[in-house]
Amino acid sequence: MNIAIDIGSFKTTAAVFDEHNKIVDKIHFPTDKDFENFRISLEKHVVRFLTIYEIDRGIVSISGLLDLSNNYLIKSFSLSWRNIPILYELEKILKIPLSAENNTYLATIYESSVIPKNHNSLLYVSVSNDISYCFLGLKNELQKNVSSGDDIMVQKNSGLIKWSELVSGKSVIQNYGSPIKEIDDNEFWKKYSDNLAIGLWQLNVSYQPDMIIIGGIVGKYYHKYEKYLKHSLDNFSLPAIKFPELIKAYKPLTNTLYGSMIYLSSSGKINDK
Repeated sequence: MNIAIDIGSFKTTAAVFDEHNKIVDKIHFPTDKDFENFRISLEKHVVRFLTIYEIDRGIVSISGLLDLSNNYLIKSFSLSWRNIPILYELEKILKIPLSAENNTYLATIYESSVIPKNHNSLLYVSVSNDISYCFLGLKNELQKNVSSGDDIMVQKNSGLIKWSELVSGKSVIQNYGSPIKEIDDNEFWKKYSDNLAIGLWQLNVSYQPDMIIIGGIVGKYYHKYEKYLKHSLDNFSLPAIKFPELIKAYKPLTNTLYGSMIYLSSSGKINDK
């Protein structure tokens, strides 16, 4: 059996997978902002798995910049963690060999495995409390770019603003007082779709993928705003640049976990399409 540990900005998820890559057990717990306290919390919550299941190896995913040659977390995009030998520290707790990868890349690997095989590239955009995205060339493994959504600046009200300040789950709570999952107001979703479209179009111009996939909590509730978003995107279309196929993620909230298993079984390589 294998274990996948996805470290998010607010919560961490640990899931045990069987030999068929099916989840047999899972647990969530808050992500402590202090890494030393996080280590204690991880041990407390995951030790039960280690006593019940025969776990051979695992993988840790996090939104951040990793030095994979040295299994080192250079910096987290959503936490204040910096310069941490993350696998060394976590292997001391779990007593099994671990790998590490960016969580958005792992989510993209999973989503690429379930789309039709005739695509050359895709752009996966995760919108939850924070934003991240991954462009992936499906015919060329060297075509990969993973980034925090904080690098996207958009024009709004005669000035530039971070896209994340308009559409991230964190910004929605700050600006509207409610989490995305609780909002059913059509006027909100029309305005939100306009803001979402601005950043998606900018990414489309930069990468020109064959497909764009929306994941995270915003992907889960795609049905609430799909028609508004497509209408907003129609306003950006140009003769030379069209907007590609746009879909909801197949597993918007758990694709990182399932992508972790694909990564482990293929040593990070994507199956030839």
